[in-house]
Amino acid sequence: SDAAAIMKVGRHLEKVKRVLARLGLDGGAIYVEHATMPDQKIMPISEVDTDAAPYFSMILVRREGTGA
Repeated sequence: SDAAAIMKVGRHLEKVKRVLARLGLDGGAIYVEHATMPDQKIMPISEVDTDAAPYFSMILVRREGTGA
């Protein structure tokens, strides 16, 4: 697949970040926390500096170089 959504990241954030890096997909990964809320955060996964995330956070991944 050229794109995927990883939902309910929560306490698994650090593990997901490691897997994405190992697969070479971290460059096209975007972290989303508190979507549509006043305190929402949207940033590249490389800028996330914590080991855990809110339960309903998600990571949107696309292969670099695709139009997805």
